[in-house]
Amino acid sequence: MEGRYLRVTNGGRKVVDLYRDGALVFAGLANSEFIGLGDHDNWQLYPLAFIELVVNFTLFYKLVIGDCAPLPKRLEARLQLENMHAGGQKCYLLPRGVGASEWSQGRNPREAPKNSWFHKSTVAVIEFMPERMAYEFIREAYIWFGHPEEAIPFVKVMDGTKMVDTDKIAMVR
Repeated sequence: MEGRYLRVTNGGRKVVDLYRDGALVFAGLANSEFIGLGDHDNWQLYPLAFIELVVNFTLFYKLVIGDCAPLPKRLEARLQLENMHAGGQKCYLLPRGVGASEWSQGRNPREAPKNSWFHKSTVAVIEFMPERMAYEFIREAYIWFGHPEEAIPFVKVMDGTKMVDTDKIAMVR
C-alpha cells in the first residue's frame, strides 16, 4: 500500500497491515462472521475464537520480528476492543470453554463494562514468548469482563509461567 505497508484482507471481516518498521496491526469483527456468536440481539464473544486469534497474532509476530534487521530490543503490543456496546447491545463473554457446564447452560455471562478497552504490554524481544503474551492479554480481557483468572480455558503452566496451551486448542477441532 503506497510502499508503506502490506495489507491482507478477508472481505470486511478482518484486515492485517504490516508496516516497513515492523509494526503489525490487525482489526477484525467481534460478531458471528468472525470471533463472535449470535446475531444483533445476542452478541457473544466466542472464547475459542478470541483466544485462538490472540495467540495466532502473537505467534505470527514472532515470525515478523525474526525477519527484522536490526532486531529490535523491545516489543510493545496492544490489544484493543472497540464497539463492545454497539447498536444498543452489550457484548458478553461466558467463562471457560466449550463443553464446560457454564458454557453449555449459558451460565455466568459477563457483559463488557464499557464500549472500549485496551491493554498494553512491553517486553524485551529476547524474552518474548508468544503464548505467554497472549495469555496476559486474554487474562486482562477476562478480568475486564468480570471473570476470575480461573475462568480462562486453554491454559498451561510451564516453569511457573501461565500461557495459552495451543495443543488444547488444536484438540477442539
